[in-house]
This record gives sequence, C-alpha cells and structure tokens, in this order.
Amino acid sequence: MKSILAMLAVIATLCFNSCEEESPTNVGPNEAYPTISSIDRTGENNKSIAAYSDHLYALDFLSDSLFFYSTNYSLVLQSIGNPSSKFTIKVSGYDGAKAYNNGLLIIYSNNWDIYTVRDRANIASNITNSLDTVETYPIYLEDDSSIIYMAGINNGYINFLVKQDLSSGTKEKLYQSNAQFVIPLYTTSDKERLIFFETSLYDYSRGYFRSLSLSDYNDIELLGSGSRTGAIFSSISNNDKIVHTSSERSILFDLNTLTETEFGGYNAKHSYISKDGNYIISAQDWSLYLYDGNGQAIKPLLENVRGERYFHKVAFSPNSSKVVYVQSKSPDFY
Repeated sequence: MKSILAMLAVIATLCFNSCEEESPTNVGPNEAYPTISSIDRTGENNKSIAAYSDHLYALDFLSDSLFFYSTNYSLVLQSIGNPSSKFTIKVSGYDGAKAYNNGLLIIYSNNWDIYTVRDRANIASNITNSLDTVETYPIYLEDDSSIIYMAGINNGYINFLVKQDLSSGTKEKLYQSNAQFVIPLYTTSDKERLIFFETSLYDYSRGYFRSLSLSDYNDIELLGSGSRTGAIFSSISNNDKIVHTSSERSILFDLNTLTETEFGGYNAKHSYISKDGNYIISAQDWSLYLYDGNGQAIKPLLENVRGERYFHKVAFSPNSSKVVYVQSKSPDFY
C-alpha cells in the first residue's frame, strides 16, 4: 500500500530555462566529475555539454540537436548547441523513463506509478494511480497511442507486462511471470513484436531477451541471454539489430538471422548501435571506439592513459553523425 507521502511526491517540479548560448569547453583528461559530452563520428568537435552528481540512467538522442538523460532525482531534456537551454522534471523513486516526439512526450515511473508530461508543460499526469500494484519501466507505442510497462503486486513475486491505451485507459495483460523483473524494451521495426527482458528465477541480475507477438500474446520466442542492466541500456536499429553489454562484453544480436556476435575488447561498459544499423559506438573504460554495423573495428574516437579518464554510457544521434557519451575519473561512478 502506498503511503500518503509517496502520493504527495508524485507532483513533479518542472522548469524550463532559455538562456544565452554558452560556449562548450573542450573535454580534458583530468575532469574529476561525471560529464556528458559530444563528439562527431569523425572524431572532431569534442565538447562538454553537462555535468551531474547523481547516478545516470537513461541517455539518448532525440534529434540531432537535443538529447535526454535521467539521474536519481531528475529527467532532463537538453540542447547540444545551447547547453543552458534545458527542461527538467524533478522525480524520486525513479524506475524507468523515456522521451518521445522530440521531447514533447515524456513517460516515466515515479514512486511506483506511471506519469506523462506533454509539450514540456508544467503538468505531470498520473495515468495508473494504483494503490496495490507497482508500475515501472514504461515504453510508448506511437502507432496506437498506448504504453507497455511492468506491473507487479506489492510484496509479491508475480509480474506482468501490461498494455494500456492512453486515451481510454483500457488495460490488457500481455504476459505473466514469476521472475523478479520482466521489462519491456522496444518493438521491432515492423511494430509487430515486443522485445522484453525476463530475469532468471534464481538470479535477478541476469536473464533472457524474449520476443512477443503483439497480435498473438501466446507467440513468444527466446532470443538470448544477458544481464538486466545490459538489457535496460541496450539499443535496437531500424534493421532489427540489438546491441547490449553484459559482463563487460559487447554483444550484437541480429533478429533477422537469430545470430549472436561478440565484438570489441574487454572492459566494455556500454555499446550502442545507430538507428541505420551502420555503426556501433562502444565505451571501453579507456577508449571510445567506433565499429561498423557488423562489429568490425573502424577506429578509436578517443583514447586516454589508464586512470586518467574512464568512459561509461554512449548514444548516437538519429543521423549517426554525432555521439553523446559520459566520462569521469572513476571506473565505477557514472
């Protein structure tokens, strides 16, 4: 049962600041605190964009000039060209957040309910508002204006994948599991199948990627294994290639051929595939490395002496021309 305090905490504090453009500084090897930076795929125009002090979760490009990230206490839309121009949602009890339609729709879980913020307005709408269940990890299906999320019973071990229509509020159960986590990730390019991750019954840090037909909920395919964290931060291309990083190894899984390829070196923290499927960027502790869409090495974009700087999360812009990445002085703090 959710407390009154938790219900009060659902009110999101939102702010939008539009300031004069600041000139980004070049990223040096001795920056001590976590920093989000951008660099061209060519290795040029390396610029610092934002610094933060909390643990960073989501990191994604929404357009070639706008990116989205989330920490323990905030969700942020921020401009690449004008870092001072940003839109922030204050949250607590964060469990999944994504932005869509160039940031005009943000969907997130806060204190075990699902919320939406539209048009960067000062309104956060609780669209589940339940007292006896926990709703987390929402994703948006644009074609039918619905969301899919994980729903669980408080203090229980039964979790569901639930689809909810945003207009009518109608809900339907897609899948039931006894696993600790069953997390929706994304749909395939034809929008016909949902890719989700289900943790092992005995180890909630690891589990399996699965594919579920959105026209026949009994049609479920097992794809491959991985870590829960790697699945949450995984990416899919428009030609249905999935890249995830598990146990510091980067994995490329092709849904078309159902083949799996390990690429890159050890100490991979996060790898991300471009929307067109032609490139993969990998953060490997001491290097930011560029690969082609089959996992073949092209070149390092950035390299550093061990201990000077570590790379963590990465993402491509929609046109694959830019990379946004996270660096810090610590191999663990990001």
